[in-house]
Amino acid sequence: MRIIYVLHQFFPRHVTGTETYTLGLAKALQKKGHEVAVLCYEHNHLQGIPRQGIIDDEYDNIPVRRLCYDPRLAPNPVYYEYYNPLMGEWARACFREFKPDVVHFTHCAFLTSAVIEAAAKLKIPAILTLTDFWFICPRMQLLRDNEEVCEGPKNPADCLKCYLPSFLSPYQKYLEWSPSAQKTFFKISFFMKAILSLNRSAHYGALEAALNRTSFLRQMLEQVDTIIAPSRFLENMYAKNDMGSAKLKYLPFGIDTSKIPKAARQSSQKLRVAFIGTLTSHKGCHILVEAFRRIESDRLRLYVYGNTEQFEEYTAKLKKIMGDDQRIRLMGTFPPDDLGKIFSKIDLLAVPSLWYENTPLIVYSALAARTPVVASNMGGLKELIEPGVNGLLFEAGSVEGLKDCLEKVLLSPELLPKLMNNIKPVKSIEAHAEEILEEYQGIVAKVEI
Repeated sequence: MRIIYVLHQFFPRHVTGTETYTLGLAKALQKKGHEVAVLCYEHNHLQGIPRQGIIDDEYDNIPVRRLCYDPRLAPNPVYYEYYNPLMGEWARACFREFKPDVVHFTHCAFLTSAVIEAAAKLKIPAILTLTDFWFICPRMQLLRDNEEVCEGPKNPADCLKCYLPSFLSPYQKYLEWSPSAQKTFFKISFFMKAILSLNRSAHYGALEAALNRTSFLRQMLEQVDTIIAPSRFLENMYAKNDMGSAKLKYLPFGIDTSKIPKAARQSSQKLRVAFIGTLTSHKGCHILVEAFRRIESDRLRLYVYGNTEQFEEYTAKLKKIMGDDQRIRLMGTFPPDDLGKIFSKIDLLAVPSLWYENTPLIVYSALAARTPVVASNMGGLKELIEPGVNGLLFEAGSVEGLKDCLEKVLLSPELLPKLMNNIKPVKSIEAHAEEILEEYQGIVAKVEI
């Protein structure tokens, strides 16, 4: 079978959960004799990347085509955020050239929904795996600009405060109306044009595009054969927002367990806690550092793994909170193959996220390494962590709640071994690949009939 994976960015310059999952799945199916390729976006602000164009290369023996586009070229940046016709043209050319039996989308940001339309126009069976909330939320994480969580737009105007900050100031008073008044106001197009005196100006085009985003993407999802949700929470949120509801299927991830050798954990008299992830606000590392600093014990150590240069303002914030606390160390990044070594040197993984996490691969990896997890009690994290069994949960954003969890492990010597022993085996990427292959075969069979 010929399979092409389509996503927002890819190795080697981008190494987060979606990229790791896509690579692992592609490699697992490649080993089974299937022909795989990757189509992705490449950010043109990176060195050596053209402002607009196509790059063909290879990563880990997988052919990769990278589509480069400068968002500043977009005639309507808001519309082009979710539908870029040039991306659709390039994707169609790629699909015609590769002739895939199946297209598997694992993220559509940057490439936009035009790539879904491209596969549909060529009548290629397509599967979408959801990894965040991009189809519901242009910010991807259902987090408002004040970092409050959101459950999705109840009417077309709900997203404007987050989505169009550069256009808001002239229209702020209308956004402060009640939801019902907003709905009426923005639903009647001629009334909006008359009141705001926008006619067909660039600002009106941006507003119109923002108001149409949800309904447009809802229609695009109808062109996908199957939509896989790796967590019940993600499945429910998409169903609640009427996004691909009839095509949703729950199917948890698998991971490459070969990257996590069952090395003996190095003993220590300290409780060694680690954060492993992107150093940005919604991941909540600052909550962890604040909680850590409130515990006066020399038996605690905190190791923060992440790129300290990616979001420099946030790193500066972390350093300010850390102060001169020698128990906390910024460790930087590490090669993926070293993940097992990292887990052999820590006792507890902390995941203090402030957004509705799907099911982070780092949590699966921790459990595969028999490392208990303390995490925020929201999103898909609640599906992976059972309090008192394989980890602990605390109220998202609560410094005191996280502090209490850390102290509980610190002051109860019997708790950590108990949590470790309760951890169940994690599904391998090979087992997951078999499940996904069945999905491919099922939608291909429907087309052939």
